[in-house]
Amino acid sequence: MKIESVKLKVKKTKKNGFTLLELLAVLVILAALATIAIPIFINKSATSKQIAHNENVRTLQQQGNAYLLSVDSVPAENTDITQLMVDNGYIKEIPTNPLPVGEIEAGAYIVKVGPVGNAKVNKAVVEVTGIESVVVVESPPVTIAEGAYIKFGNYLGQPIIWRVIKKQEIDATKAGDELLLLADRIITMKPYDAKEPGNADADRLNYGSNYWGNSNIREWLNSNAATVAWTTQAPNAANVYVSGTAVNPYDAEAGFLTNLTAEEREQIVNVTHKSIVYNTLDGNDGGTAAHGYTGTGVDESVTVAPGDNYNTAWYKNTSDTVFLPSLGELSDYVDGVLKHEDETTDYQIAYTTQQARTQSNFASDPANDATAWYYCTRDAFAAISYNVRNVLTDGTVNSIYAYYGYYGVRPALYLSSSSMTLGAESGTTAGAAYTITSFN
Repeated sequence: MKIESVKLKVKKTKKNGFTLLELLAVLVILAALATIAIPIFINKSATSKQIAHNENVRTLQQQGNAYLLSVDSVPAENTDITQLMVDNGYIKEIPTNPLPVGEIEAGAYIVKVGPVGNAKVNKAVVEVTGIESVVVVESPPVTIAEGAYIKFGNYLGQPIIWRVIKKQEIDATKAGDELLLLADRIITMKPYDAKEPGNADADRLNYGSNYWGNSNIREWLNSNAATVAWTTQAPNAANVYVSGTAVNPYDAEAGFLTNLTAEEREQIVNVTHKSIVYNTLDGNDGGTAAHGYTGTGVDESVTVAPGDNYNTAWYKNTSDTVFLPSLGELSDYVDGVLKHEDETTDYQIAYTTQQARTQSNFASDPANDATAWYYCTRDAFAAISYNVRNVLTDGTVNSIYAYYGYYGVRPALYLSSSSMTLGAESGTTAGAAYTITSFN
């Protein structure tokens, strides 16, 4: 910051000098300017370098994600994409780190591919010193273990309880790891996608689409509008599955994000990740073949032939705030890793909330909190255009029509672990789930 010189206009008398009163006024003004300037210019050189470094990190993170969204195939994890960002015009040049040798975050900037196809900068933002009267320093990230329960947001008048299924860095500009949260229970029953009248594909016309990128459920989960801006057929009563009545249409329901406060929404970290696709109609951002289908357990669905080609199967990238879990995420972080509170039931098996059952109009909804229920992943059954991979009540994987309205929604999101304070709860059970007492 540069303070421009100030011209003080003081009305003169016919005398050649200032009166005593005028001189006192000048001294008061100069003292005020000095008071303003001193905290800003303390250790100016170090402060400027810290600010410049933080801006470099944020820009590299943002432009790295933009580059990865543009490519046909996301490179493997830990691939260095720094020079590729220059070559493709996403940054003019690789910036020089202004921090002096000896600082923890000093040294060359490198942008690599992160664990979920995101950009990952090798340097973190630093605390800016020397402007204590101006800068609000972000509080340290909270300490919370994988497997812990936490309350975040509300839906249908009740707090949503989530489980921390993974801690990993998604946004290098924020302190600490991000928390990958999976809803502890199915919070609602809704169609993945409505029938699409006018679609040239007869199956999508009759049964809906299994493409996550423009699915109704993705658009609802990521909307903060009172009326969701549907890009394909809205999930109204005329275009969802009928069983006596149209099962759980939601075209008139406000977007899911309207159930969160502005502070809560700001705490969510957007992620760019992949979903399995039906390549014939939807194309791909990478992969070499359709994902093989197996009707086995979650882990086996991506590790045992023919489903063991999951990591090389056709996929597309999307950037999401809230999303359905993928088979890969459930395999890596849930199946064989976490159990329900009874310590015997695998955590990929899901149960519904009482509010979800009350909201649903399906005649054969689960009877109570202890009855397991089906839920959808975001991955397509890659052999056809209208089936979505789902998890059954015994934890095995199957596929169902996209327009079926009685399957559960068990959302996931990445939550920043910085700038929030937790309550005194233990977080070890759903009943003792952490509460967030404040956002700092």
